[in-house]
Order: sequence, then structure tokens, then C-alpha cells
Amino acid sequence: MTSEFNHNASRLKSLSLLADLFDRLKIDYRLGTGALLGAIRDGDFIPWDWDVGIDIPAEDLLKHWDRFLAELSDMDFSITYRERTWLNGKIECTDGESKFELMGWRRDFLNNRRRRRLLIPQEIWHGSGFVELRGLNLKTYANPEQYLAHFYGNWQTPVRATTESDKSQYMWSSVRRRDYLDCFLYVPGWLIKRITQK
Repeated sequence: MTSEFNHNASRLKSLSLLADLFDRLKIDYRLGTGALLGAIRDGDFIPWDWDVGIDIPAEDLLKHWDRFLAELSDMDFSITYRERTWLNGKIECTDGESKFELMGWRRDFLNNRRRRRLLIPQEIWHGSGFVELRGLNLKTYANPEQYLAHFYGNWQTPVRATTESDKSQYMWSSVRRRDYLDCFLYVPGWLIKRITQK
């Protein structure tokens, strides 16, 4: 119990540092995925959740890319993965105990927000609110329950995934949508990568 408490306290401290960074840079971030689910449903982090997802407009992530990397390093985060693309931009980092995912969401022609194979409708993305997590007020979606229903379906019922990679175990089908731009840009790149590796 003490170990879990210390881990969550450390995770909250790191999340507070990230929120301060976004505020300084005037980034329109939103707490999302499992961290938001835990905050709304349980009032705390989900014990078996392995990361903290933070949703960022892709244009802001790319605009401040170098600043993000420098600031994260100054705050003693280790960068474990980076993808500097408009299609699927992401920075994954860790404070040594917890993993954080800064995910860029691009705007499509209908003002929805997308990542590769993922969709957030514009009516969910539009607007923002705040959620309290262990006494820390964090920016999130204006209607977090609508976001959670879109991502998880029956989000009130806990579902524990057996592997980190198999998101189909808990992620609702409505969010897992491939768009034509994804196919147009991603598939040729994948083929070129396969050919050049042979």
C-alpha cells in the first residue's frame, strides 16, 4: 500500500510539472485516456494503468517540439520514444517510475481530431473543462463523460487489459477508425520502409 501511495504521489508530482509546462507555453492540452477515466470514475489513478495520456493539438506539439524535449530533459524526464510527424506525433517520456504520453491530434477537414486509426469527433474535442485528481486541477474535455463513452463504451465498468499493446480489449470501436488520409500517407511509407529494409 505504501509503495502504491508513493508511486501515485510521484506520478502526480510529474503530472503537475507537465501541466505547468503546458500552461507556460499556452498549450491547449487535455488529460485523456486511462488517467481521465480514473479521475472521473474512481477519483484516483487506476492501479493497473501503465501510463498517463495527455492529448495535445498536433500543431502545438510540432510547433513546440524542440522546446518540449529541452524542458522535459531539464525536469529529469527521460525520452523513451518520439515521432515528429503531423500524422501521428507523439512524445513518450518517463520520470523513472511512471510513463507519460504526449499525443498530437491533427485536425481533419470536418474539424474532428485524428491520430492513426483513432478519432475524436469535433463536438467532443471542442471546449475544455477541468478535473480534480488527488487535489490537482487539470485541464480536460468539457464533457469528460462523453469522451469516456466514445473511448470505452461502458466506462463505468472496470476492464483490465492483459497486454499494453492490445487496446481492443478496452477501447470502444467508435474511436478506432482509419481515415483515407491515413491510408494515403501511411501505407506507401510502410511499403517503402519494408522495401528499403530488404
